[in-house]
Formats: sequence, C-alpha cells, structure tokens
Amino acid sequence: SADSIGINQTSPAALLHIKGSENSWDKHIRLENHDTTDYGAILVDSQGMKFRTFSNGDNFYFRDNDNTTTLFIQDGGKVGIGNTAPSGKLTITDSGHDMIHLNRTVDNEGYGMGIIGRAGNDSSTTAAHEYAAMFFQIEDHTDGAEKGSIAFHTSTGGTAADQGSTHAMQITSDNKVGIGTASPVSALDLNT
Repeated sequence: SADSIGINQTSPAALLHIKGSENSWDKHIRLENHDTTDYGAILVDSQGMKFRTFSNGDNFYFRDNDNTTTLFIQDGGKVGIGNTAPSGKLTITDSGHDMIHLNRTVDNEGYGMGIIGRAGNDSSTTAAHEYAAMFFQIEDHTDGAEKGSIAFHTSTGGTAADQGSTHAMQITSDNKVGIGTASPVSALDLNT
C-alpha cells in the first residue's frame, strides 16, 4: 500500500518490509549504538530468526514496562530469569515459591511430568543417553481430591523414562516411601 515501506522489496507486505540481499549478517538489520562501538543484527534465513551481538561480552536483555530485566541471555549461553548474573546454564530468581511448572495435558492415573538426566557414554559425548529421571505422577485424578506422588527412575540400558527403566523409589501422597517398589504398603517399604 501507499503507507508501506519496502527495503529491497518492491511490494511490501507490511508497514516496513525489509528483504535481505543475501544470506549474510551484514545484509539484513543492523542496530548500532551512538558511537559505533557496539552493534547487533537481526537475520532471517532458512533456519529461522536469529539475533546476534558482535562485541565479546555483550548480552541480551528483555525488559518489562518498568525497565526491569525479566529475561537475560549472557554472552556464552547462560540464561537468567529474574537474574542478570546466572551462575548455571539456567538460573531462576524470584521471591515466590512457584518457580517452575511442568504442565502436561493428560489426566490418566499413573501418568506424570518428568525431568530426565541425559549425558554421553564411552563412545560419544552426545547427550542422548538417559541415566536417571524424576516424575511427578497422577495418583488420583478425582476432581477436588487430586493426589500426586513422586517416582525416581534409574537406567540400566540407556532409558530412564519408559518400560526399560528401573523404578528405584516412590513417594506416595500418604507419606509412604517405597524402594524397589512402586506401591509401598508401609512408611518405608524395602523390596531389594
């Protein structure tokens, strides 16, 4: 339309439509500070949208309407949520107790939401081998009377999340702990 601007594009499809002249960081969008010492770029290619800084040590800051950093990506890949000095690959800082929610759209008893530990093995450093897992399981899905349990799985053959894994320990909603059993009948039920 007459109100649209096209850069390297004769028929702009939006108010501002920029088309790169080639697959290069220098041929798309460059943002530069006032003294040209720091700059970044936005590029779209066959892999998707990419954001890049060009100065070592530059980071990405995502800020809210109060100018508070809510998401921080450090040069080198560490991510901070509510934190601009992440100490691990992911650091979450908040005053509340609800830090991470694992939401799964099923309601079958026995199903769960899990965290699985993967790493390499003696022939490959590829993190494709499962060593252990923890699952938050549905014990009773009755509306208003929901009960949950925690299952700990270990691996003996590279999988910790399926039928081939070892169900090492279970903590039930009625405070029973089973080691070597998924259905403890006493406060501590050992099945070795």
